[in-house]
This record gives sequence, C-alpha cells and structure tokens, in this order.
Amino acid sequence: MFIWITQLDERVTRYWLAHRFSKRIDSLFRFYTRMGDGYIWSLVIAYVLIRYGGVFFSKIVIQVLISLLVCLTLYWVIKLCIHRRRP
Repeated sequence: MFIWITQLDERVTRYWLAHRFSKRIDSLFRFYTRMGDGYIWSLVIAYVLIRYGGVFFSKIVIQVLISLLVCLTLYWVIKLCIHRRRP
C-alpha cells in the first residue's frame, strides 16, 4: 500500500549517504537536528510567555497538543505500515 513512500524514502536516504557536504552544511544540519532536543523550544516558549502572556500561551499549548496527537497517530500508522529496514 505504501510502496511508493518506501521507495522515495530509500532514494532520499541513499542520496544523502552517497553525497558528502561541506563542513558549513554539516554544521547547519547538526544545528537543525539539535533544534528537536528542546533547547531552542525553551527559548521560544519563554519569548511567547513574556511577549503575549499566559492566556495566549495556554491557547497555543492546547493547539500544539492537538496537533501533536494527530501527528503521532499518523506517524505510528505510517511506521507500522512501512517497516523500513534500518541501514
């Protein structure tokens, strides 16, 4: 059912593994990867709280939690359907 997603994923993975990038691009990718660790998001949360206040922040939190629930549900459904082998 999801064969085309698997094929696309394999092509993209092979492309990234076959190409070497400059140290500048590599550091950009490392920064991008680290954004998911939470440090950058802590700064964003602090900024929103200071700039807009707690009521606005709570509305954002509710929207984010709903989005997270939808995204994780889709992620697990796709992950369980595809079963991609790890390199």
